[in-house]
Amino acid sequence: MTERPNYYILKLSFLLNRIKAKKHIYESTSEQKGCCQHGTIPSQLQKGLLPRHVQLIALGGMIGTGIFKGSAEAIHIAGPSVVLTYLIGGVLLFWIMAALAEMAIAYPGSNVQHLIRRAFGFRLSWIVGWLYWINWTLVTVVELLAAGSFLSYWFPSAPLWLLALLCACLIMGLNLFPVKYYGEAEFWLAGLKVAALVVFIVLGAGVWAGVIQAA
Repeated sequence: MTERPNYYILKLSFLLNRIKAKKHIYESTSEQKGCCQHGTIPSQLQKGLLPRHVQLIALGGMIGTGIFKGSAEAIHIAGPSVVLTYLIGGVLLFWIMAALAEMAIAYPGSNVQHLIRRAFGFRLSWIVGWLYWINWTLVTVVELLAAGSFLSYWFPSAPLWLLALLCACLIMGLNLFPVKYYGEAEFWLAGLKVAALVVFIVLGAGVWAGVIQAA
């Protein structure tokens, strides 16, 4: 009979510890949720990117190797009318990105999959999440192969897989740097892509107008 009170005391202390643990978890999660709802960032996170970094990363991220390689093949096959296709696709993409931007402002701290789940439910968000991952996995491989094909112009004796591997190592190395240096490198690389695109547009317009003779 003397052991029964000790059993109830131990059980009561166990239940109290579980309640305290659940309370601590609830307070920590509610604090993080409050930070996300009010747009504040936890104190342990630091902003390493400047506004100019974010702007050029956004512009450079929209300019892939498909602009320089895929568009040339499309224009060669379909002719100048392919510009209309690019315009229609650009308008549709603008609407989608504007809608995602409004949802991201309304629900801060959510990624694309979370936003789709709020709008269309769990099933569609699960499908879109996996399709998003598969898409970027394939796009990464295609981008590396395209970058290697560009380098093969200057290094014709080097195999394509080696050039693509060097590009992959370069990209991985940039991502291993701190955010500040990563943003600075992306700023100048994105600026180089934007400048090259502007130069190509000017040269193309000059060839079309007859000012510059095509080779």
